[in-house]
Amino acid sequence: LPERVITDGANIGTAYLPTTIVNGQVTSYAQVRIANGIIYHITYTVTYYDEDGETVLGTETVTAGGTCVNAPTPEKEGYTFSGWSATEGGTVDSSVLQNIQADASLYAVFEEEEP
Repeated sequence: LPERVITDGANIGTAYLPTTIVNGQVTSYAQVRIANGIIYHITYTVTYYDEDGETVLGTETVTAGGTCVNAPTPEKEGYTFSGWSATEGGTVDSSVLQNIQADASLYAVFEEEEP
């Protein structure tokens, strides 16, 4: 791709810059904003909650379209952590950790261990 020069205090609400090029082909982009000629990466906050929906287990800042890489692995006696859900009391959905496009709240899902 040809180099793009941003001049004269350009303002662009949303732009996409290539982030990965494989064999001359762009395979992924990063969503950015440009204000006064400065490129700002758009980021979102992912908040991880215990299954109670109130106890915060951690937070992570993720670039728009990115994947969560620091999701905690909570522990609960007598239970096995299964994964994360986008809804409190929901079922595990591994896709909630990918392609983040907004601030998100994720909830721990546990399964009771066999006695």
